[in-house]
Amino acid sequence: MKNKYNCISHRIKKSLYLLLVVIALPITAIAQNCNAELSVYKNRPYKSLDVSRTNKTIYKLKLTNTSSQKQTYSISTSQPDINCSNNTLKKRIGEDNAKLLVSFSQSINKKTLYPGQEFEFSVTVAAPKNSEIRKWGCVEVLVKTDNCSTVTSKVLSTYITKGEND
Repeated sequence: MKNKYNCISHRIKKSLYLLLVVIALPITAIAQNCNAELSVYKNRPYKSLDVSRTNKTIYKLKLTNTSSQKQTYSISTSQPDINCSNNTLKKRIGEDNAKLLVSFSQSINKKTLYPGQEFEFSVTVAAPKNSEIRKWGCVEVLVKTDNCSTVTSKVLSTYITKGEND
């Protein structure tokens, strides 16, 4: 009789342990607060680039760790095929985005920030030689962590011009 109760007790303990693990895993995932905020200086994600002058424009950005724990962020860029034109100079229907050259102000492989800490950096956008003018180019700045996929992102829109009257 004693062995029967020990066996039942062991099964109940094992079942409770498994139930606890199944319940605790989602709670741990939810508690993994990966929040961050990415903002553009003066809230200006739209700029023009004059190929006849400097052939580059610089966006200043700020990454803020808004989570409750220390996070290590990876910052990268992509050039999505989206309409990133503004309301003043609209992209023509069916028009492809201009391809752009993108670089960071400093080497940013990984950046570790404590809760509330901020990190400022710049993204320089340039047009390749012989680029078409009067076109929009889009650069998306992506921020990820090891624990979460994309935490935040910001699209930077650049209009390519040539000279003042263009």
